[in-house]
Amino acid sequence: FISPKVQMLLSKITGFNINKIFSPKQVSVTESPKYKLVTDEQLRELQEGSLKGANKLLQMPPYKKPWNIHNNDELIISNDQQIAHFEMDDSTYVFTDISPGIPRRDRMLVVRDKEGVLRRCNREESDKILMLYYPQEGKMYNMPQMFQPQQLEVLLGKHQYEYVLNVACVQFEPDDPNYTRVTERTFEHVLQSGQFEVLRFTRFYGSMVFYFLIHNKIDLLLAHQLSQNRLDDAVSLVQLYHIIHPYCKSVAICKGEDAKDNYQLIQVSFF
Repeated sequence: FISPKVQMLLSKITGFNINKIFSPKQVSVTESPKYKLVTDEQLRELQEGSLKGANKLLQMPPYKKPWNIHNNDELIISNDQQIAHFEMDDSTYVFTDISPGIPRRDRMLVVRDKEGVLRRCNREESDKILMLYYPQEGKMYNMPQMFQPQQLEVLLGKHQYEYVLNVACVQFEPDDPNYTRVTERTFEHVLQSGQFEVLRFTRFYGSMVFYFLIHNKIDLLLAHQLSQNRLDDAVSLVQLYHIIHPYCKSVAICKGEDAKDNYQLIQVSFF
């Protein structure tokens, strides 16, 4: 996913539409528009700044494997049975390093269980504890109800894909299993509904395409691109497929004389 060539091709497929990038969003408070009188040079500077801001908004969320709370994250530091259930105290104690300047995910967080075990916190516990000490704007301590399966399906049925994914990026870390569950279910719903254009020109389009690629589910997307006469995007999609699946049969075929140009690459690969 972080390969420069893969990122370049995903960005190319995503496309750039400044009107959609800066389209009106739902906000709790409506602010009055602001007007400025500027010179032509100042206008060009503002336009260049808008383009830079648009490219920043198109930066794709990182793609990571979800953490596993059952792995060796719970590293036991000590096991002191002499203090187990000390004086009938069944509380669990949490010790947090709150020293300034330490990256969020590098802080030492340990738990003393009521059984006397002192251990490192697992990822799920760490996320909860850090929310208490270092709350993040927009992130709730408990998972919002909108991410429960039933409520999620209601939003997806309304094609609120970008809204769901934006909130998921705020609420979850990229390797949180819930983030993986929500994003993959959203991408699957897009695939089933064929509403690929809803996410086009957004930062999630490339992530969705990458998901389809690694799971061998690009046929419908490729057909959609061809139906929209976006041949360059279709070629980029096939090139990405060959990068991610270098040993597939079409790679060997395309190295032959039958694939003499990019458009024949599609025909040779999938038809």
